[in-house]
Amino acid sequence: HCLKYGLTLHNVLKVRGFTVEGEPITFGGDALDAPGLDLLLAFDDERHLAEPLAAGVSVPLQWVERHHFPDGESRLRLPARLAPRVALLRGLQRPNHKLAELMIVAPAARELGATHLTLVCPYLAYMRQDMAFQPGEAVGGEAFCGIFRLGRAGGTFRFGGSGGG
Repeated sequence: HCLKYGLTLHNVLKVRGFTVEGEPITFGGDALDAPGLDLLLAFDDERHLAEPLAAGVSVPLQWVERHHFPDGESRLRLPARLAPRVALLRGLQRPNHKLAELMIVAPAARELGATHLTLVCPYLAYMRQDMAFQPGEAVGGEAFCGIFRLGRAGGTFRFGGSGGG
């Protein structure tokens, strides 16, 4: 929530986290203009987070434009060409519709030039469901992370963010 309210954004040089596979991942570095990321790609409803984040880490920002049809489907438009190392910003609060859009955008980003795609997810859905508490209950967290493992073909899809509580 600190990034949302602007409390620590301008003091952050480096953020460390872990991928779905448990591998460490780092954004930024010890210097103000650390190498490693070419572009922040964000959905148009994430402006309140994307603009200060891109400015804070000195990375160009581009948008995924969305159009919603009456039946609930979305038409998504990315920039015509993407840089090789892209961070894709998508919070997954109220996840079902956003997850569908994310699963469409990730492979499209690869087709448009992103060879290393990192999901920056301020809220990661389904992580409270890490075990079955009652017989027959689905373990949502494990299945949810499995979706991202399946999407790795054709490039690197790293995963960074915080779990829902």
